[in-house]
Amino acid sequence: MERKVFFVLGGESTGTRLTTRLLVDAGCFGDVDHTQRIDEWAYKHVGSLEERLQKGQPLVWRRSFPYGEKYPDIMKDLVDPMFRLYGVNHDDDVMFLVTMRNWLCAAKSAVAARHCDTKEEAINRLKFAYVKIFSFFAKNPLFDYRVVHYEWLTLWKPFALISLYRDCGLDVSFERVEQIADTLVDANDKWLDKWVKEYADEQEKK
Repeated sequence: MERKVFFVLGGESTGTRLTTRLLVDAGCFGDVDHTQRIDEWAYKHVGSLEERLQKGQPLVWRRSFPYGEKYPDIMKDLVDPMFRLYGVNHDDDVMFLVTMRNWLCAAKSAVAARHCDTKEEAINRLKFAYVKIFSFFAKNPLFDYRVVHYEWLTLWKPFALISLYRDCGLDVSFERVEQIADTLVDANDKWLDKWVKEYADEQEKK
């Protein structure tokens, strides 16, 4: 089954940009930076999305939860524009990738990126993010999705990439997979090291 559109969804600092980049590296059209051309093209029916779809190039469109300070409406904000403007069929052409990461590391990363002020706030936002995301699939069970674990990608490369690309139906040579795998870096260690030090300091003060 050939996919035309991949939607990458996930809580803040859980690997949405990383997963998007991995699909772009595999030949999909999309943007890894914060600005995504599809944001404008899909809503205003401009740009070259239609041409790319007609030529068979798959698209990847990313949304973090929240997006800014708003939690996206997956159907209204993402699915409907593609269906309405480009005739994408959800049974055959759409796949969702839901990113997941150890919440302690994701929360600390979110605070460092100034998405929120405290680890507790970050975790509460993660809780609500996944309620919103998985509620969508509960209400729309025909949509295909996979959970993409940050730790799986960064610790089991390149085999995790082979699995990801096969699930997505993307034909990527093993040589190319190895090249992409070499770019993957596990950023969890720095957050876990800091947590261990903080915990040790707390214990010494007791």
